[in-house]
Amino acid sequence: MHSGSLQTLEEVIRLYNEGGGHNQTADLQPLHLTDSEIKQLVTFLQSICSPEVDSEAPDLPNYEVVALGKESAEAENNDQPVTDKNNSFRESRALSPLPAPFDTPFTEAKAELGKHLFFDPRLSADGSTSCHSCHSFRTGGSIQTPISMGGPGTSHWRNSQTILNVAYYGKLNEDGAKNSIESQNSGAWTGAVAGNLDPTLGEERLAQISDYVERFEDVFGADLPRWNDALQAVATYQRTLNSIDTPLDRYLQGETSAISESAIRGFELFPGKANCIACHHGPAASDDSYHALGVPQYPDFLNSPIKQITFRYELTSKGVPRDVYKNATTDDGLHYVTKRIEDRGKFRTPSLRALVHTTPYMHNRNSDSHSLRAGRTGRDAETAWTKLELGPPEGLTVHGKWLTL
Repeated sequence: MHSGSLQTLEEVIRLYNEGGGHNQTADLQPLHLTDSEIKQLVTFLQSICSPEVDSEAPDLPNYEVVALGKESAEAENNDQPVTDKNNSFRESRALSPLPAPFDTPFTEAKAELGKHLFFDPRLSADGSTSCHSCHSFRTGGSIQTPISMGGPGTSHWRNSQTILNVAYYGKLNEDGAKNSIESQNSGAWTGAVAGNLDPTLGEERLAQISDYVERFEDVFGADLPRWNDALQAVATYQRTLNSIDTPLDRYLQGETSAISESAIRGFELFPGKANCIACHHGPAASDDSYHALGVPQYPDFLNSPIKQITFRYELTSKGVPRDVYKNATTDDGLHYVTKRIEDRGKFRTPSLRALVHTTPYMHNRNSDSHSLRAGRTGRDAETAWTKLELGPPEGLTVHGKWLTL
C-alpha cells in the first residue's frame, strides 16, 4: 500500500478477510477465511515470486577537469567500444517481452549506460542519492521503510515501490500520475522531495565526465549528454528488470513439485474463496487499475513536522482547494489526478511477482505481511482463472476450469 502500514502478508490478507478498512469503497466483503486458509494463501503468494534480482553497482567514472575554449582536448581512444557487448540484458526477461517504445529502441549499450546512471548519486542535487538509494536490489527494488526517504531536509510521502516489472504497468506512480517510465524518472530526479536536481545542472555534471560523454555519443550520436537521452537510457535499463523463473511459473509449466501442498491449497483459494484474482490477474498479477481499500493512514503524516510539510506541499502542488489543504489528513491517491470525488483513496493494484521481497505493504507501507490482502467479491471466480495468464501445464484444471494464456 502507498504508506506501507501493513507489515506482513498475513496482515494484508486479514484486512481483506475483514472486508477492508472503514472507509473502503471497493465493494469488499468479509471473506470468512480460516487461520489455516490464510496460511495456505500466504504460502501460495510466496510461490509467485522469483528470487531477488541481483544487479551489482558498476564502477562509476570520475569527474575530470575539462579544458575550456578551442583548446579543449578530446578524450583519447574515443573510437573504442564503451560497453560489454557480451552482457545480454534480454536474457533476464521472464514475462513475455514487451516491445520497446517506438522512440526508445532497445540496445545493449543504451541499457548499460542506463545502469550506470541508475547507480550514480550525482543525478541528485547534493550528489548523495541515486535511483538505487530508494530502489535497492537488496530489498526487491524498493526500500523497507514505511515512507521513502526524501532529499536532504525532506521526507517523501509514499512508500518506495519496487521497480521490478515496472514496464508492465500502463501508468506509473500508485496514483497513475505519470504516463511513462521516462516521465517518472524525471520526477524522481527533479522532484522537490526527491532528487531536486535542475536538468541543466544534471547535463553539465554528465558533460564533465569523459566516459559519459563517450557513452552518450555512442548511444545517441550527440556531442554532449542531454537530459532526455539520460531519461531514455535509465528507462531502457529499468525495462530489463523483470521477475524470472518463479515457483508458480514452473508449476504451471508442469513441474508438479515446484510448490508445496500448502501452496497448492492456497492456489485454489486464490481464485475461489479468497477471490484475489478479481484484481490480481494477468502476467504481472495486477489488473493495473485503482481501488480504495480503506487502508489505515500512515500516522507520521500527523506526528512528524517534516512529513507534515511534505504532505501539505503535495496537496498545494496538486492544486487542492484551500479548505482541503487545511483539513486533509489522508492521501487521496487517484483523486489528485482525475479530480473525481469517487476516486478518493484509490491506488493502483500492485503486482504480486516480487511481494516477498518488498515488505512492508500497501501504498503507505501500512502492512508488513501478505496475510492481509484477500479479496474482492462480486465476480465469478470460476471463470476469472483465465485472467491469470501465467501459462498452464497440459491438462491442469482448477475448479473444473482451464488455466489459459
